[in-house]
Amino acid sequence: MRLTLSCILLFGSSLAVASTDFDAKLERIDQAKLTEAQLFEWQEELLFPHYHEHWLTQNITTLDAGQVKRFRQNPANRAANWFFQPKWRDELVRRQDWVTINRVFANQSDPERICYYFESRQALDQPLDTDAIEKLWLSGRSRPDNCDPFFKGWLDGLSDPTPVVWQRQLAAFYARNGTLLRYLNRFYRDQESQQLGQFLVRVYDDPTAIISQRYDPSSEQMRGLALAAVNRLAYRDPRSASNLWSQIVKASPAIDPADVRTASRYLGIAMAKLPLPEAAYWLAIADPDKDDELVQHWRLQIALSQEDYPAIVAYYQDLSPSLQRSDQWLYWYGLARYKTEGQLADDNSLIALSGQRLYYGFLAAGVLGTEPSLNANPQYPPRDSSKLAQQPELRRAKALFLAGQTARAQVEWNLWVREQANGVQHSAAELALNWGWYAKASQSAGWSGRYDLIHLRYPDAYGAFIEDQADRLNLPAFWLYGVMRQESRYQHAAVSPAGAHGLMQLMPRTARQVATQHKVPYATTADLQQPGTNIALGSNYLSDLIKRFENPVYATAAYNAGPSRVIQWRERFPTEMTIWIESIPFDETRGYVKSVLAYSQIYALTTKTGWRMSAWTTPGISFVSNDSMALVPQ
Repeated sequence: MRLTLSCILLFGSSLAVASTDFDAKLERIDQAKLTEAQLFEWQEELLFPHYHEHWLTQNITTLDAGQVKRFRQNPANRAANWFFQPKWRDELVRRQDWVTINRVFANQSDPERICYYFESRQALDQPLDTDAIEKLWLSGRSRPDNCDPFFKGWLDGLSDPTPVVWQRQLAAFYARNGTLLRYLNRFYRDQESQQLGQFLVRVYDDPTAIISQRYDPSSEQMRGLALAAVNRLAYRDPRSASNLWSQIVKASPAIDPADVRTASRYLGIAMAKLPLPEAAYWLAIADPDKDDELVQHWRLQIALSQEDYPAIVAYYQDLSPSLQRSDQWLYWYGLARYKTEGQLADDNSLIALSGQRLYYGFLAAGVLGTEPSLNANPQYPPRDSSKLAQQPELRRAKALFLAGQTARAQVEWNLWVREQANGVQHSAAELALNWGWYAKASQSAGWSGRYDLIHLRYPDAYGAFIEDQADRLNLPAFWLYGVMRQESRYQHAAVSPAGAHGLMQLMPRTARQVATQHKVPYATTADLQQPGTNIALGSNYLSDLIKRFENPVYATAAYNAGPSRVIQWRERFPTEMTIWIESIPFDETRGYVKSVLAYSQIYALTTKTGWRMSAWTTPGISFVSNDSMALVPQ
């Protein structure tokens, strides 16, 4: 379903009206200091559960247990309670209501709440679970301050805390948490243990310091620290790490084969990412069972960079059955056979793979010269969403979505739709598409397991904005769609843990730079939640990257990992594009590029542009324009 730009603007105006009404109600609750009786005059309104939750939050310090219980027991308040619950837990802590905390905080996963649960047990004279305390302790992450008394009491009860303190220091070493690592030294009781902890800190700062008079190969602690030192140095300077490991081996009369495999894995992967020729040696040692997916990926990459197709055939035949069935290995094994045999055998894995709707399937189609396929056969019963639209939870979800309360709308939607049968989830997806809620249309279609619902899983989301930018900047619209789907799954209000915002997941600093350079109206970070603004900024940034790299694959990688890294990778790895993609050192970026290319191909097929993904992954091509599908031979 494609909305014209005028329809989108009209839809946006309805959003503004709904948002104004919702906000006005909340403002009245805040300013008028409504009594509970006055609040309940609104109880027939659709969004009353959320007004009620806001009122409870505003009056949380004076609430009694009965008010909270009545609210939580009302099924209509299920989604609103999802927002109220963490606030009420905080209030229980403020009140030191240990009886309720003891009941509510049991079986929590959040460390701070776990420790409040410990405190409730202590206040109620209940025994503490030392195993639970130990489990919380043994982490390389820092823990909340309210856990400290329980850690101290547990450690004081141990005859010798040295092993568990060392174990946590080592976890902090691997987690690169130097602050915690140093802090933990205070828990050693005797001078010898303190010196041991100080030595660990020294090795953290300088991994080569492991080879010293303190290194005792008969000590399990020292062997563990030696592996941590190799791990830390491998990603700084893998050749120096290799030399360090050789010294450790020489200093250790008997070394555990498992330690050899672990160190070899650290060294092999780090070297392969540079790439260094020694990587193959270490990777071969690291995975004798041929079932470590990451190790085998980098063995494949080395063989590809050398165009050693006979080696790839041999590698495949030695793989574990699970890896042999993976799309990646089916593609490269099929291609290697094609290269080495000089013909396409009837049982070549490329043939079956070429009909699949996935990255390696599209690559296989390119090799065979066949048309890429959506491979979709959506033979599902017709759905009628009209009755579903009257479901109270979905009515509230729609009203909240229109009011700009996306997080609340999502919770209303998710809590109800997730529990329904596949057919109902399919109907809900159709309903969301009709509302222009593309994120939920795509997600709900996925929940239904009906993966051939292409129009739902890959909707024509914000099509007017996408087409406008594609035409203005001479970019392929299918590429913009591909980036948007991978970045946000069509969630206009998405915010990443790193602080990227909106449909195209822009960092505020990047957004401001692009806005200034291209004169895109942009005032605050809140503007990045506006689809038109976000798509304009993201499209202009992609256009800048295309001009810089003159290749859409490099530009895609740079959009995720940054231009400076892609410059390094372009100089470091083979120019054959499919091999270059496999060589990307960052697992996230490597997967990102593959996903964007696959999604772009799907959108190109749904819009019947005639573009093939293989055009961008074929050597000797250059991005030109939207009119020519962006490619001409060099």
